[in-house]
Amino acid sequence: MTRFLSHFLVLAALPFLFSCNQDTVEPTDASLALSEEARTAACTEYSYFNKFEGTVTYSKAWGQLVLVGFAEGLSQQDKQQLLAGFPVVDSLEGEVFTEAGVVTMVRLNPGSTCFEADKLRKALEKYPAVQFANPVFDPEVYNADGFAWVGVSSEFLVSIEGSGTLAQLEALVNQTNTKILFSFSDDIHILTADKNSSGSVLEVVSFFNRQAAVTVAEPNLIFQLAPELNQMARKAASQTITSKAAFLRKHKKIK
Repeated sequence: MTRFLSHFLVLAALPFLFSCNQDTVEPTDASLALSEEARTAACTEYSYFNKFEGTVTYSKAWGQLVLVGFAEGLSQQDKQQLLAGFPVVDSLEGEVFTEAGVVTMVRLNPGSTCFEADKLRKALEKYPAVQFANPVFDPEVYNADGFAWVGVSSEFLVSIEGSGTLAQLEALVNQTNTKILFSFSDDIHILTADKNSSGSVLEVVSFFNRQAAVTVAEPNLIFQLAPELNQMARKAASQTITSKAAFLRKHKKIK
């Protein structure tokens, strides 16, 4: 009965979830007047501050994919209906499952640039049915490491080992309007940030790294494994992984 009721409430809320001024979708005259070079130059260069490593720089957004977190219970048909209002969207490419929920990979039209990707992300987050829309970074930067692309999930990992208390962490969570999803121990926690948080995931991670109560915080990145030339390895070519395990290994929580 509870499951049925939750689905009913989602269906009843769909008109509200989809409601948004479609003027936000169409490019402005000013953006159309810009050359492709000027548009690309205006793209965000993504980075965050790490307490141990300093500024960690990724790259500008890749113009082919955006990672989107939709409202829980939204069907594929409903997602497609919402995205139909965006001519730059080509298709739904697949899903990645995280502690925070499903992350949908949205494919943009061939030839789209970081400008279109950034614009789409900002427009999508104006819809109540979208919890977040995060960037995927230029794959050429990561091909040498065996990844087809690297993107930002809504999750980040925080260690307070030797630095702070759970009460201090909870105070930071309240301050940033984030959420603790899971605790691996008293010291290691996985949190999530969405469009209603005090900033983007990378901005929130930077904030946490500047707090004395935090040992270190890192975004839980999503990695798409690059296609292998070896026919025997093709099964792994479509797999996605996250940086969570690497974070835990660094903090000696996984042997």
